[in-house]
Amino acid sequence: YVPLKRSLVEAVAVRLSTRFAARADAVLAPSAVLAEELRARGVTAPIRVVPTGVDLERFRPGDAAPARESLGLPPQDPLVLYVGRLDREKSVERVLLAFDRIAATVPAARLCLVGQGTQAARLMRLARALPARGRIHFLGARAHDTLAPCYQAADLFLFASETETQGLVLAEAAACGVPAVAGQAPGCAE
Repeated sequence: YVPLKRSLVEAVAVRLSTRFAARADAVLAPSAVLAEELRARGVTAPIRVVPTGVDLERFRPGDAAPARESLGLPPQDPLVLYVGRLDREKSVERVLLAFDRIAATVPAARLCLVGQGTQAARLMRLARALPARGRIHFLGARAHDTLAPCYQAADLFLFASETETQGLVLAEAAACGVPAVAGQAPGCAE
């Protein structure tokens, strides 16, 4: 938490990161969107896009039944998944509200949220206030090398961040064969 106005902190962060990139001999960007943004801010150093890779030995389609069993979930219920920080810029409340609409149509559906963050307590309170509250599971933070079973257990991945520069979790879900619904954020389309 920074005890200053969010807009001021964001403006300073943009200015500092732009100044740093402008002094570099070359810049690596994780997405074309971020590369374009750096150029628009006046960075003249050569910029190359090098997406963050996904370990395809770890993140691959797998059998949902043992994956769900490892998470303590029933094998037959449709499972919606969110993986990421539980922070304001990730718009996780939109995931919860979208799931509540899904649950109204698919009564057996469950939502698992993997992650931690500054908004965790607020999001848990919101989840408890929703009609689908008994089917929303906060699994907490997990080590990156233990995430594959979470994806393999899922039928659908939901992602609502509007500020993504690369959407790595979308690539991990895709590598595991899980279809995703994502917001219209710059890095998500890539």
